[in-house]
Amino acid sequence: MRLNRTQTKPKKSKEKKMAKITGNNANNFLMGTQSADFILSFGGNDTILGQGGNDIITGGSGNDKLLGDVGDDTILGGGNNDSLFGGQGNDKLFGGTGNDILDGFGINITSDQVDEATGGNGADVFVLGKAGFGAYYGGSGVQYMNIKDFNRLEGDKIQISGGIGEYTLNTNFPNGTGILKNNNLIAVVNDVTDLTAADFISV
Repeated sequence: MRLNRTQTKPKKSKEKKMAKITGNNANNFLMGTQSADFILSFGGNDTILGQGGNDIITGGSGNDKLLGDVGDDTILGGGNNDSLFGGQGNDKLFGGTGNDILDGFGINITSDQVDEATGGNGADVFVLGKAGFGAYYGGSGVQYMNIKDFNRLEGDKIQISGGIGEYTLNTNFPNGTGILKNNNLIAVVNDVTDLTAADFISV
């Protein structure tokens, strides 16, 4: 009896590889694609825009401006004083060393958005609002920033829109303090239960 063996070809993965975009030690402007990108810069004061896709963006040294835009992005500031903007999606922001600005929120959010922000060493600012515009409330869905390493001894601050009297601090959260606006959770400050008005910047 003859056995007929049929060989099957391995299926090709439908997942696209991440495009790699690399800068140099000059002041670069780097732009990603509408798919997932790995964008890396080195020295210099760089501006990086991820655009669409779940991007990984690394600033390197220099005072960089890093924007994730749309997608669930991971943004790493590196050294010096960086500005990190997550945009739409569930983003992870890591400031690194230096005095960094961490701003996770995107405009026109109609779905869940939970951003994670880690400032690292230095006096960092965690942005929950801008002048005339408050983040993480007013839309539909669950929307807040998970602040991982607030440290007032390093000079960290939380930026809000309006006065501190418009916000409620709830220390009953199991992992820290919840910040609420109009009964909407907009941030959780991990491992901190003694926030005061001095920890906030009102704009």
